[in-house]
Amino acid sequence: MYDAWKNAKTLSIVSNIAGVDLIPNIDLEIGNINIAVQDLMENTSVEGHSTEENSVTKWHYDSYPIVCVVMMSDASTMIGGETAVRTGSGEILKVRGPQMGSAILLQGRVISHQALAAVGGKERITMITSFRPRDPFMVDDSVLTSIRPISDLSELYYQWTKYRVEVLEERLRGMLRVLEEQHRAERKTDAERIKRFLKEQEEWLAITEREIIP
Repeated sequence: MYDAWKNAKTLSIVSNIAGVDLIPNIDLEIGNINIAVQDLMENTSVEGHSTEENSVTKWHYDSYPIVCVVMMSDASTMIGGETAVRTGSGEILKVRGPQMGSAILLQGRVISHQALAAVGGKERITMITSFRPRDPFMVDDSVLTSIRPISDLSELYYQWTKYRVEVLEERLRGMLRVLEEQHRAERKTDAERIKRFLKEQEEWLAITEREIIP
């Protein structure tokens, strides 16, 4: 499964749908399984109830920019099971869940959402993989808020720090190339651009450090 998510064809499909070149964030966030079991003896209708009363998860934001949610259960007889999305105006929209083997992409870092309960099926099993932009200069507002409490902290902090340092390294190399090209072209050094760049890296490192809680 790990190889499937890292496969170039998979990444190409996900990236085309998202409209930006994406890669999995860290290995711990590849192929996570969420399971909600339905009591077959219950026959509770999901109609006429608030999303809070029938939710599998609370309203939340994800820790990573984009998530891909794959339905692993037979959803053909399910009633409910949608993803509720809160819009900027406060309106709540229900996005129909995918059928078995299909997936949805969600910009969960910036959209408040929750998974709604479903009736009519034995369970609701989904596989979730988190993504970030491949381009190190694109906005990446990843945090560890939602996964820190349920993760092996030693492994989490290793993968988190490694990815953050690798992105920083690519950014620094990119800036170095720009400086060298401008210098060869005998252009004046753009001090304001350098200061903006360094400030951004300060913020990147500050977030990296802030998310590591022993």
